[in-house]
Amino acid sequence: MKNFTKFGIAVLGIMFLQSCNNDAYELKSYEERKIDSVKIDNDTMTVFNMQPIKVFSTYNKECEGFYGMDYIPKDSIRTVVNYAYKNNQTCQSGTYRAFNLIRFEPQKTGTYYFKFWQGKDASGNNIWLEKQIVVE
Repeated sequence: MKNFTKFGIAVLGIMFLQSCNNDAYELKSYEERKIDSVKIDNDTMTVFNMQPIKVFSTYNKECEGFYGMDYIPKDSIRTVVNYAYKNNQTCQSGTYRAFNLIRFEPQKTGTYYFKFWQGKDASGNNIWLEKQIVVE
């Protein structure tokens, strides 16, 4: 029994060390990613209901993907910025388009303005895709 326990501990230790040595998908960096488009089903909705908002971005195959999203509410304005990760894999030719969801569930009536980050212009100024939803 004592030998079996030692053997089990040794196997678990090797498995642990092997899993820590997997650099196949090590993240190298992350950065802001342009939002290509947005799909809002209804531009008018009722208060306390939920509406999904699809936010689309494009990534390079194999080496990039969705990292996270900043959703910054301030009064009736919602600012949204997507982030992409870059890993240590070699990028393949081509791209893929993916979406992420925002679950918009307003708690009061009014007009809500959404600003989706679409990159920067030649002068370095932010470009925004603007949408609005009226909540009754």
